[in-house]
Amino acid sequence: EYRLLGQAASHAEAGSGRWCAAQIWLGSMAQLSGDLAAALGHFTAVCDAAESLVPSLALTRALSNRSSVLLMMGRAAEAASDARHAVDLARDIGDRAGELMALGNLSFSAGYVGDHDEAVRLARQAVQMTEGIPGGITRNSSSVLAAALTGAGDLAEAERVGAAGLAQARDAGDLWNQSALLPRIVDMDLRAGRTGDAATHLREGLLLVVRTGTWFQ
Repeated sequence: EYRLLGQAASHAEAGSGRWCAAQIWLGSMAQLSGDLAAALGHFTAVCDAAESLVPSLALTRALSNRSSVLLMMGRAAEAASDARHAVDLARDIGDRAGELMALGNLSFSAGYVGDHDEAVRLARQAVQMTEGIPGGITRNSSSVLAAALTGAGDLAEAERVGAAGLAQARDAGDLWNQSALLPRIVDMDLRAGRTGDAATHLREGLLLVVRTGTWFQ
């Protein structure tokens, strides 16, 4: 699949819709497999090609995804800059899904540098955005908010949000969001001294990650 996408990108005109879509998919696959340098390259290629064009969904997605990669690489200031740019562009073109994803990355960036109040504020803003957005994207907001609340020390609310989000993901058969939430819940269990619950949730999370193949989780 990666090879076929690479061929599609090589045969499409750089900056075209087809080329941007292929580059974003290539970047996403590289990120999920742990090749952050390759992911950064694909997303940056789209950003560079699309920056001079009319704001587009491809640019907001590339900026948001590049923000996520930069945060994984520990480059929080750059990640925040890309996420902020993506939020602004998404709002300009009415891309609510793109705005929600970028707000999540902006929340993670704030938490990374210790601004937990801002991380919670942004996460709450994202979790309220549900209308017209695919369920998998909205369900991911629970993981973002749970992480922000945990960082802020509000464990009771973090546990409530995490449990509700996990129940929703299970009901929807959403393995990806279950695997994203379970490490947050393990963290809460350990902070509360519930080592038995932590072990159970950790085991469940590991089994899901094997199925989804998500390197980062």
